[in-house]
Amino acid sequence: MCHCSVRHLCYRNAPSLCCPISSGRFRIITQFFTLFLLLFAEINNKFDETLKQDCLRSPSGNDYTGRHNRTASGASCQRWSVKYPNYHNYDDIAYFADFQANVATTITDVSNYCRNPASTSASEPQPWCYTMRKGSRDEYEFCDIPRCKRKLT
Repeated sequence: MCHCSVRHLCYRNAPSLCCPISSGRFRIITQFFTLFLLLFAEINNKFDETLKQDCLRSPSGNDYTGRHNRTASGASCQRWSVKYPNYHNYDDIAYFADFQANVATTITDVSNYCRNPASTSASEPQPWCYTMRKGSRDEYEFCDIPRCKRKLT
């Protein structure tokens, strides 16, 4: 329910936000920009909610920074900061999307989360991790992370 006075506009999805109605020739322009800014804020909020979801936003998951830490088979992921039980060369935080999102991120912050790190070679088709299984040098599995559902309506 809108609580604005008669000389104010009430935005449909934010009834507590009241915008003054200007008088004179700038009334339409003022209302247009006010509604534009409110609509932009609503779209931005929905985009922020999508970013906070623990889901894949891109097909390859190269930008995934969520907290899934088990493979599709249920195996626990090995920490990226250690090289046991499986040796790997992904010890540079620059390989990870977490670093692009926040340059203060360290390899320890990536923990044992599923990732699709970028390297000089082609990346994998989806996020993955090294498992805690002792085995061959490249003992890794893909993670089953749901795709994000983006609704901007």
